[in-house]
Amino acid sequence: MIPPLFLLTIKRSWHSHGRSALTQYSTLARSIGWEPWEDKIMTDYITTNGTRWVDLVQHCLPHKSTNGCKMRWQTVLKPNLKRGPLSPSEVSLLRKGVDEFGLGRWTDIVEKYLPNRSPYQIHTAWKASADPVLVKHKRWTADEDAKLMAGVAEYGVRRWMKIRLKYLPHRSHPAIRARYLDYLDPNRRTTEWTADEMAILLRRTVLYGVVDWAKIAEGLEGRTIKQCKSTYLKHLDSTRPRRGMAWTSSDVKLFWELVRIHGGSWKEIGKHLSRTDHECLVLFNTTLKDELKILYPADVVKQQPDESRPAWKRRIGELMVNHLAHRVRGRLDTNRSLVLTTPKDPDSSNKLGKRKQRWTEEESERLEALVKEHGTRWDIVALHHGTKSAEQCGNRYRNVLRYGQGGSSSSDDDDSTTYIHNQPLTETEKELIIQGVDMFGHNWTAISKTYLPQRKPHQCRRWYLANIGNTQQQHRQDGNDDDNDNDDDPTTSILAPSAAQGLSTGKGRWTEEENERLRFAMDEYTTDKDHTDWAKVARLVATGRTPYQCRQRWETSLSHSIGKRGPWDWNEKMQLVELVQAKHMAENNGNIDMSKKSAWEDIAKTLNTGRSAWSCRNKYDYMVRTGTLFKS
Repeated sequence: MIPPLFLLTIKRSWHSHGRSALTQYSTLARSIGWEPWEDKIMTDYITTNGTRWVDLVQHCLPHKSTNGCKMRWQTVLKPNLKRGPLSPSEVSLLRKGVDEFGLGRWTDIVEKYLPNRSPYQIHTAWKASADPVLVKHKRWTADEDAKLMAGVAEYGVRRWMKIRLKYLPHRSHPAIRARYLDYLDPNRRTTEWTADEMAILLRRTVLYGVVDWAKIAEGLEGRTIKQCKSTYLKHLDSTRPRRGMAWTSSDVKLFWELVRIHGGSWKEIGKHLSRTDHECLVLFNTTLKDELKILYPADVVKQQPDESRPAWKRRIGELMVNHLAHRVRGRLDTNRSLVLTTPKDPDSSNKLGKRKQRWTEEESERLEALVKEHGTRWDIVALHHGTKSAEQCGNRYRNVLRYGQGGSSSSDDDDSTTYIHNQPLTETEKELIIQGVDMFGHNWTAISKTYLPQRKPHQCRRWYLANIGNTQQQHRQDGNDDDNDNDDDPTTSILAPSAAQGLSTGKGRWTEEENERLRFAMDEYTTDKDHTDWAKVARLVATGRTPYQCRQRWETSLSHSIGKRGPWDWNEKMQLVELVQAKHMAENNGNIDMSKKSAWEDIAKTLNTGRSAWSCRNKYDYMVRTGTLFKS
């Protein structure tokens, strides 16, 4: 951060060319952007003293120019500044202002017609789209292409404004530039990407990130920025695994929810859906053309005069969300007029109120059918269910329906066990739960089936975790007062439940005592190098840890075969990203399955830094989840 110069003693010195050091520093400061402390100084000064630009520069920001401060305030810091593209009504006011004041009088136009816009905004909008002589969304003709090539031959490939003024005044200069670089450039390659080019593209995205596409394209002769970006998103981007897949009904519902929230920011929406920006844009335009224009009148679907483009997309998203939620259907009658119909739903009048009511038999049956169709993705199940939340659906299935209660049985066996509901546990049942924990640890399903067949696993677990701190400790103390012979039994000391000893109950960090138990269990039950009975290991640990937890702890922390540990350095992370993305390329070609352990073992072996396959996979998943693939 550049220190505030007005707090420092500045000594004037001259170099051989006659320019002061302060002048040199001011030039540098103007070119490196604005710091937060500079914005705060300007905001506080203008709030107190108004827009006195000369005094502001002299007393507070001597390393900035008056024009730079004025531009910063008008384009970024002004409190009532409106951002985003101009709405149709604002475009009309801009054209009216140009007719009155002429081109270049942007400050006068802002003061009279658009006080919530900056002169820079309306100038940019005029050049890009508001100028009525511009032609938008029309195909380029052969005559226009010939004029563009003549302009490039005369002025070169960087003087797009001059080419526009002389040859193509009805086209914007961004459109002219894009037409030449993406279609007419004689050095542009149109052949299929080779394996070498794909490898270079992958390495340059790892090196420069996925932001500076111009820098990436420099290393690929004949390939444009657009080609590099689209090829990476379609074939190499590992954060978009669902690209190219068919849209499911749940994907479509989530898509329109995101459109309603983000207002058509396809980059953000594609990130949430693991799809490309182009796929999201195509779905929006297709639905707008084929469905919305049939369901609603044209004046409802089109963008309103006082509505910006993002606001219009949010409104379209709201229409589609309501349409999908209420299953509205549209048709044209014999007179070609629109008729909207909604299927009758006897419960539709009180859907929201039923979220706090008891489950009906119909709701339970609907939940079972949705679980068979969508699995345990409770957000999607709740979206289709309509009357219960995701948490309610998950609790209802886990606690009731999977045992064949509360609706049609979801069990495949013929067991017709009648479970006890809404009755407290008896003292005998509590003793049986304690005995079950002694035998099975925290395997609540085994305890329920063996000791309490009329109680569900979650009932046993809930009582044990809520009361074991007092009930079991008293039970143990009473037993020790009557008979201390069990202290000499090594089996009892190993299998005794750990909660009464102050150990973990299957959650949180592993204690040192648990680590020692796990090492002892591994020595007992590891029969050979490639096989370990993790169920027996978990029972011998006897602290409520599952077999999966024991295996994960051993392979990631305690195993003697673990190599390098500790933080990953930058070079190591970048090598990992490059190797994983190369594997994803092979997976797209059908040569490898990244869900298998062998793929990650190959990556760890190729990385050759002592990291285990488990460590490589966990690190890569963490970087994808936190968006730090290309950050140091």
